[in-house]
Formats: sequence, structure tokens, C-alpha cells
Amino acid sequence: MKTSSISLVFLFCAVVVAKLPGSAGDPVGSCPAIDGAIPVYLSDSVSCEIFYECSQGIANLQYCPPNPDDSGATRLHFNKAVNVCDYPDRANCNL
Repeated sequence: MKTSSISLVFLFCAVVVAKLPGSAGDPVGSCPAIDGAIPVYLSDSVSCEIFYECSQGIANLQYCPPNPDDSGATRLHFNKAVNVCDYPDRANCNL
């Protein structure tokens, strides 16, 4: 009985942590199986601060760096129009 209670608590904590701001969801889109000359980047389904860099068909999770002027957002946001981490007001991420 004690083992099942511990398992339920662990599962609950894992679900709560997975939904915290800044936690990753899933890549929006898919990576090509073979890399081309231009890198492919994908946005995250739940966080503006996360993006994915594709490599050989695998989406590798990346975090944008800290926001240097900390204007309310702790990190820069992924700007999918230009494939860079950008200031939140320029990135137009509306999650």
C-alpha cells in the first residue's frame, strides 16, 4: 500500500512539473530525416522560451538565453519568423 501511495505522489508531481511555465511540450512540426544546408528549427507547443534544433530527424530541445533587460520575461522568446531567440515583444509568441 505504501509503495502505491509513493508512486501516485511521484506521478502527480511529475504532471505538475511538466505543466510549469518554461517546461517543454512538444515540437510544432517534424524534423526532416536528413539534414539540409539550412538548419531546421521548431517552436515548442507550450513555451515561448523553448525551441528545437533538428539533427538527423531528431528534435533537440534548446532553451533561449536569459533576457538581458528582464522586462517581465526571464528568458528571450523563440521567434519562428526568423529562427532566433528574440525579445518577447518582437518574437510575437502568443501561447
